[in-house]
Amino acid sequence: MGEEATDNNPLQKKQRKKRKNFLKSAKKYAKKGQMGRGTQIPQDLFDYFVKILETIKQGIEDPDERHALVNNVLERTKGEELNIVGNQLGCRLIELLLPYASPEDLERYMDTLSPDLRRLCSDNFTSHIIETMLRVSCERATEHLQILDQLDDEVPKKKRKKDLSKYTDEHITSCHEFTLKIWEKPKVNMFVEKVGNPSIPPHATEMKYKFVPDEYKEIVKEFANRLSAWPQFKDLPYKNITSALLQVLLYAVKNTDKNLTKTLIKRLLNESFAPDDWVPTTGDDEKKDKIDVDSEESKEEKKNEGSLPPVFENESAVRLLEAALFVSKKKTYTQIYARCFINRLGQLATRKMLNFTVQRLIDNCHIKEEFEPMFDELASKYDAILACGNTGVLVARPAKVVSSLLELSADELLYILCDTKGCHVADSFCKGQFVGVKARDKLIWKLKVGVQMTSSACFLLKTS
Repeated sequence: MGEEATDNNPLQKKQRKKRKNFLKSAKKYAKKGQMGRGTQIPQDLFDYFVKILETIKQGIEDPDERHALVNNVLERTKGEELNIVGNQLGCRLIELLLPYASPEDLERYMDTLSPDLRRLCSDNFTSHIIETMLRVSCERATEHLQILDQLDDEVPKKKRKKDLSKYTDEHITSCHEFTLKIWEKPKVNMFVEKVGNPSIPPHATEMKYKFVPDEYKEIVKEFANRLSAWPQFKDLPYKNITSALLQVLLYAVKNTDKNLTKTLIKRLLNESFAPDDWVPTTGDDEKKDKIDVDSEESKEEKKNEGSLPPVFENESAVRLLEAALFVSKKKTYTQIYARCFINRLGQLATRKMLNFTVQRLIDNCHIKEEFEPMFDELASKYDAILACGNTGVLVARPAKVVSSLLELSADELLYILCDTKGCHVADSFCKGQFVGVKARDKLIWKLKVGVQMTSSACFLLKTS
């Protein structure tokens, strides 16, 4: 009966496996005498860390209590830093506390871990601590630059004292030197911060770059130049780890050196995405005496299989292509569109993995003359796209339609709005949840320029 009920309810969601509770597992193994993986710590210290993690899990809203807890725990670790960060439980706790650590405690961990930095970077647990230290040090070393930039943007009516930073110059210098020291160590991985939204590219939110010292920018340039000089550079997009590295590198270089960004994208396009020596396969090499019983649509689909560039055959490379679309300028964007997407949008939009790439292509299109052929190419595939369930392609970037409509002259707008069908377009424009207030105001001001307005257009102004 149970199986039949499950089969008769297609809407019933598949139950996900419950995630393992870290603290519960830690207590379970502690009873067996196993104080976490990695280095061993005393049982009393292990139990103390478990209680602290339980307190953190419950939440501490009072800043003073949180500050006292961080100071007490880090004070307890004095003299045992290396042993604690090498333990699974100790690493978990210290990683949570370091962002709130005092300058003295953070510098103490810097001094302790720096001599063995190369060896510790390959440790399963200590490497997470070094990653957190690098992130926190970089934030503290550049925080005063962000405050200065905010003050420059404001127009002060009268002189006022500028509270530049809550950290001393000595601590900022220490954080700055530690950040640079990471780069000086050979064979040390570049760490990527794990944020709440791990999607790449960050198309859902605006990417804001921080102001950093020139030394940091030179590190990025040198790293990009060294990496691009590798003979294996063309193969890097097709591996998960190296593709993610190149994505982060493109985002970092975008705000550092525009020419270097252009060079990297061109090399990826010419050597990896759609190589110059790549030739589309049409399937003519198949045996002529083989009986083909497929339908015409299947034949067409198989024929188009080989017409896609190599980049679309690998998911890691596809994600890197999306990053390249995000950081590219107009001319480079046009080259990517011509080499990889033109006359293939309908085919790409109906595929589960590749329809997101089409959405990113539309998201980053800033030229009206390029958007129109994209629209025309997808128009004939609407039924197939809807049948596949890839509706995101059809609703991607409504701002493109809005901007195209606002680029029309006042006379052209009046002609559209006075039409019986045009009134419905205008109604959707003014009531649509994805259309901003500024866009609606711009439409009204454009209409005011017109010499004459009909009753339909007047009704539009009243409803907006």
